[in-house]
Amino acid sequence: MSINWNQWGSDAFNRASAEDKPILLRITASWCHWCDVMVNTSDADPETIGLINSNFIPILVDSDLRPDINDRYNLGGWPTTAFLDSKGNLITGGTYLPPDQFKEAVRQIADSLKSDRERIEQAISTRSLERRDNSKTEQSPTVSKAMIELVIDAAIASYDKRHGGFGSEPKFLYPATLSLLLEEGITSGRQELVDAAVDSLRKMRTAGIAEGRRFGIYDHEAGGFFRYSATEDWTIPHFEKMLEENARMLDVYVTAYQITGDELFLETAHGIMNFFDEWMYDEDRGFFYASMSPDGEDRYYSLSASERAQMPHPPVDHTLFVNWNAQMISAHLKAGAVLREPFVLEAAHHALDYLLTNCRAADCGMNHHLDGGKQGEGFLSDQVYMTSALLDAFELSGERKYLDEAQSLICHCKEYFLNEGAFMDRKSDREPLGLLRFELFPLRENAIAAITLTRLFNITENNLYRELAMNILQHFTGEFDRYGLLASPYALAIKRVLSEPIRVRIVGSLQDARTREMHQTALTTYCPGATVEVIDSIQHQDRLCQFGYPSDSPRAYISKGATNLPAIETKEEIVSRLNEFARS
Repeated sequence: MSINWNQWGSDAFNRASAEDKPILLRITASWCHWCDVMVNTSDADPETIGLINSNFIPILVDSDLRPDINDRYNLGGWPTTAFLDSKGNLITGGTYLPPDQFKEAVRQIADSLKSDRERIEQAISTRSLERRDNSKTEQSPTVSKAMIELVIDAAIASYDKRHGGFGSEPKFLYPATLSLLLEEGITSGRQELVDAAVDSLRKMRTAGIAEGRRFGIYDHEAGGFFRYSATEDWTIPHFEKMLEENARMLDVYVTAYQITGDELFLETAHGIMNFFDEWMYDEDRGFFYASMSPDGEDRYYSLSASERAQMPHPPVDHTLFVNWNAQMISAHLKAGAVLREPFVLEAAHHALDYLLTNCRAADCGMNHHLDGGKQGEGFLSDQVYMTSALLDAFELSGERKYLDEAQSLICHCKEYFLNEGAFMDRKSDREPLGLLRFELFPLRENAIAAITLTRLFNITENNLYRELAMNILQHFTGEFDRYGLLASPYALAIKRVLSEPIRVRIVGSLQDARTREMHQTALTTYCPGATVEVIDSIQHQDRLCQFGYPSDSPRAYISKGATNLPAIETKEEIVSRLNEFARS
């Protein structure tokens, strides 16, 4: 006997309506330890099973497969159990409940819906009106750099000077906030911001070493970061390793190495890549796996690397998620260039080409996941992170196919996701939106889209891209400050969109080692927001004609806004000029 779980969709909701039953929605994840505990305890009680099957239409959702559902109904963690009416409106719910408490909650809610239904429906109606009122935020007249300072202030206010990072337990990594502090600190000359980020990155990396542990928030034996820490000093992590979070951490550690030259940051970047390349990469097909579960916990992670090799490692979710893969591809492309490691670049290009070949939808957008041949329709996050990865590949390789694909995906986003000046998290023509309570314009993905659109503007000089980026930022001016640290990507987007474009164009034959060296130098010199294009003097005659560049020898052409520097012929001058622009 077990709970008769249904899939999310019209069939389940139609059945709920026909049978006049509420929905019991469970949101879970493959990497979630307490989800497994609840399945094996609370969900296994025969009396509870009977109550659920008799009084509810139970629906089971994997949050990674359906982030749109998770974003609307998650009640503070995993597992979430949400009780809904037959129209998808939230009645009540919570996270993990042990067997007796869960049974009592199911019984009470079932009884209340029978005896006090009118009051519950009135409460749902009141909440719905409040939500609509709250969604009508007033936008400020213009997007301004003062908004960046509000997010910086929130970061510094929650900065933990003793242990690094932000806030208290449970403690999360916040890589976007670290990137914001590094970038704003360098470009504005505020060393205290750089110091806060660097201090945090060091303490995150070394946590647990003083206590003699083989792990802190970072796995000192195998490499890679765990998702979060149960303690403010980072020494007791929750042991799942997520592709998405490690991609973002890899990116920020490479940035920190560019800025400081600190070998610890270089070692950390290598550790993240080594772990994911060894344990979480499908060499045959060429993509990264989604996550490694916390099963085994400190019994496994307390062992040395050689001892771990004698044991089964924790289970791995082999699903390909496009948005997470795209982020790790971007991080690998950046790391491979900065660290001058061709095999890292090769793995990243392999993964990118695999996604382009195997994860494209019939409408030319990106699907969301690939698992055993089964694909899921794509979300906004899949489109924008893939577009960003494509631009990274274009800047690194000079291959126009990647730029063309990036522009194609932006067109796809405009056609299927754009609404009221910003992008929705899901296609407007997917299943009836009424099942999902409300429209959602995700701040992070819209910020990434604005940054990506700005990059496209810098490369193509098509002002329509910048106009769309400004419209996206404008959409959130009345609400971004509610997000606190989570508004860091939005602050970064404002910084990029409002800054004068920095363009680096390397002209010369790609067969010439001098061209490749100048290109490498431009790519690896820290200059936030700068776009780099290599224009092959043989293959890209159209670009040479467009800008009037001669093709007789390798040269770099660098501009900031309307300021065009004279042609540069040495890599040392490229470094000097980009350093100057990064700090002005």
